[in-house]
Amino acid sequence: MLKGYWFIFVFLFHPTWCWGALKPLDRMAREEILTEMFIRGLAGQTDQEWNDQQMSFLQALRRAEQEGAVGIVQKRARIPEDYLVLVDSPSVTGLNVKGYQKYLQFKSQEAIRFFEKQGVRLGDVFYIKDPKGNYVFDAAGMLTPDGEAYYDQLRLASKPSPAQETAPSAGQGKEMKQTAEEAKKTDSQAVPSGKKKSKQEFPEDSLEKLRYLGFMEVTSGEISWLLGNTPFEKDELVIRERTDKKTKTIQYFIGNPMAQMVVKRRREGKGIGGTRSFGL
Repeated sequence: MLKGYWFIFVFLFHPTWCWGALKPLDRMAREEILTEMFIRGLAGQTDQEWNDQQMSFLQALRRAEQEGAVGIVQKRARIPEDYLVLVDSPSVTGLNVKGYQKYLQFKSQEAIRFFEKQGVRLGDVFYIKDPKGNYVFDAAGMLTPDGEAYYDQLRLASKPSPAQETAPSAGQGKEMKQTAEEAKKTDSQAVPSGKKKSKQEFPEDSLEKLRYLGFMEVTSGEISWLLGNTPFEKDELVIRERTDKKTKTIQYFIGNPMAQMVVKRRREGKGIGGTRSFGL
């Protein structure tokens, strides 16, 4: 009878299969993940566990790298070294947390240009919703997870031919434009669209000239919020300052259209309200 159960004995106690032998392998895998999270800036050096948000962020980093995020950041970021790390070995370059946010900023900018090609005005882009009614962009002007999936779907659908890449579908573009316009309220911060004067008619340091050139007035607090809660770097905001001659106070202006729309949406206090932080 003992002979008939020999295989059970081997399965339970053989060093390759027994639970005691599996535990070190599990521990090694966990240590590798924690080490990778630490290198990427997702976890502390002494952390023994990770939470769902950290794992979701790690998966998002890996997906972005499969899309070619490392090459895009290396090509477009002013200081690529701030956003990249060496993962696993010196020959493998990956994104850190800041690098992922920078890549997502680039991807969000591409998405905005994509929707503009479909006939959606820049002022309406941040009000686009996916077919399920979820906003495509968050309060910081970044693609939401649902929005990124929707954009990827539309982008892939536009790939078969060069003609489709420029205009995937007239009906689809019309639907996106209509959805954005329905979701948007009248922008109270918009500059009145009257007859424009030539630049020569404006005093050098006047509000009219700054507005003519496309600058938007903001507060110092809004600039601090942009720098602390969005991936915009200071030089990307294109900040201008002027002193009001009557009140002697300093006025601040930004020239980046995307940053302007983020501020406008924040002032309105509508939309999904938060930013894509994965809870970190």
